Amino acid sequence: MIYFLILLNFLFFKEIKIGYVDMDRILKDYEEAKEVLNQLQKDIDQWEKEADSLKDLLNKSKEELEVKKLMLTEEGLKIEMEKINNISERYNNFLYEIWGKGGRLERRQNELIMPLVKKINEVIQKIAESEGFTIVFDASVTKVLYAEPGLDITELVLTELNKEYAKKEGKIIKEVLVAVLPIYESEARAKEEKLGEYFYNNLIAFLKRNPNLKLTDKEDIENALVRHNLKKGDKIERNTAFLIGQELSLDYIVYGNVSGAGKKIICETKIIDIKNNNDIAIGKAEGGNKEEALRKLNDLIGRAFYRLIK
Repeated sequence: MIYFLILLNFLFFKEIKIGYVDMDRILKDYEEAKEVLNQLQKDIDQWEKEADSLKDLLNKSKEELEVKKLMLTEEGLKIEMEKINNISERYNNFLYEIWGKGGRLERRQNELIMPLVKKINEVIQKIAESEGFTIVFDASVTKVLYAEPGLDITELVLTELNKEYAKKEGKIIKEVLVAVLPIYESEARAKEEKLGEYFYNNLIAFLKRNPNLKLTDKEDIENALVRHNLKKGDKIERNTAFLIGQELSLDYIVYGNVSGAGKKIICETKIIDIKNNNDIAIGKAEGGNKEEALRKLNDLIGRAFYRLIK
């Protein structure tokens, strides 16, 4: 009570200037926020597509079992039920992996949005101090019944934010030249299941979704490999990958290998920054099947290129 009276006394004698911002409008009209939210939505759309694919597979398996279960032996029925349970488990695990507490969606939101919120708050503080505001609140969550003209600093905040964005715009919209080299199949299972081709094609399709990345034509890569006396299925060493990147005037080149280790599939890719001759850390993408490993690979590669081109 005493502290409350002291605060009231302080506010009474101190000149108070209260301002407000509309955060909904800032997120709508701030150019970098639009890009970030658009990227997040693309990730969500992809996850939903993958979830729908698993759900369709589960429903199809159940329907097929209904048709043929009368013709199955007890052992055959047990095997089919086990298959369905495995698909159901994969589906539920995927949903939890993406949308569960601490899942990939929550982590992606933190990765993309938290730096943005920090930047917006810093600009609000800067403008509040320069304009002499004592308190600034968010009008999008607090209803404003009346305010004198000049207390809304939303436009000032947007102008400053988009000015900062314009300074970086050349970097953000710059076309980054990238090539993906064939993924080496490092052991028998990978060769038998053609895992290198699977990861290679899907990785290219994933990277093509990023408007900042321009991928080198497959024909140009094949010609470069021939110049280095490499045949289909040969392992590509780091130095060779770097030289190909220089020859093709690239910004980055991606290469790697895939293997089957026990029940796991492991795809290990690396990115070389050609201009600086630096290796970009990625990490291993591991999964119980190729689809799971691919999802992890896309996640790792996506994060890496987001950091490189943002």
